Amino acid sequence: MLQTEEHIGKTEELIEDQWYAVYLARDLARTGTPVSLRRLGKDLVLWRDSNNRPRLAPAACPHRGADLSLGWVESGNLRCKYHGFCFNSQGRCTEIPCEGREVHIPESLDLSMIETREAHGFIWMWFGDGPPEGEPRVPRSLDGYSGEVTFQTTWDIRFSRVMEGMMDMHHVPFAHRPWISSRITRLDPFEVIQEDGIIRTRGTMRDESNPRSKGLSMEIDIAFPGMLYFTLGQGGSSDLAALVACTPVDEENTWIAARYFQVLVRVPFIDRLFTWFTLQAELKLIQPDDYALLKSTRPRSSRSGTSHLVAADRGIAAWHRLRKQKEPHAQTEVRQTR
Repeated sequence: MLQTEEHIGKTEELIEDQWYAVYLARDLARTGTPVSLRRLGKDLVLWRDSNNRPRLAPAACPHRGADLSLGWVESGNLRCKYHGFCFNSQGRCTEIPCEGREVHIPESLDLSMIETREAHGFIWMWFGDGPPEGEPRVPRSLDGYSGEVTFQTTWDIRFSRVMEGMMDMHHVPFAHRPWISSRITRLDPFEVIQEDGIIRTRGTMRDESNPRSKGLSMEIDIAFPGMLYFTLGQGGSSDLAALVACTPVDEENTWIAARYFQVLVRVPFIDRLFTWFTLQAELKLIQPDDYALLKSTRPRSSRSGTSHLVAADRGIAAWHRLRKQKEPHAQTEVRQTR
């Protein structure tokens, strides 16, 4: 089997032996065009086979290294644009046109296929040397929500910092003023529960000087390492929801993809339109602040042990504890304030 030149071992940001979402399933059409993507430090090619199942392999053709995503798909098989070598859904090289139909094809020309699943609206890859452990998981079902709209982007920010930002509730009244009230500075109540690799956090940002304030209620659940479930509403409601995937592109960059939903509008088509407008507000008013603040953070990785977390960061601390179980040299200090 082909051995790629690029070896990805234990690094600052890439946590091994995990399932990672790498693409939105609805965007991987059953067409003749493969998809080029870079995830977890690897250049990859993604396509659907004749049974509509996702297939994933290193992008470099075993022959002479051309990018296979420049080629096309024929009856579920991948053909290289450079010399026409063809690979089936198992990665086996089945054709070398220049050598004729009777040529013996060595295994050295086969693709090293990567374990892949389609689940929960995403395409997933297993990142590890051994066989997959379990199946891809999300923190919670999105049953009851409607009006799905999807979004994806790449931030030039390291994965650990992106995850800390995604799990942070108490930045909201400061980072996002004037769009969100600057009075709701108190995070109370706030609870964190960890069970079977899932971190569940519940909290309300409220005005401490106004006991009757409903506040802004949030739920942020995490299926380690990078799949998050969000809800947002007033007074304990969960009007808006999102399933968000965060996956390292490499050491320096993180791919973020989301499936947005809501419960406020149920009318077909109108529900998606409402969700779309809500998403546009977040993209234009909220995310620019999040990006700028995370981009400014030093050190760029949280691995160095320089973070001193407070009680409102208990969800982040739980994520780092799970990370430390996988990578014992990871360090993060939790400083209690009460």
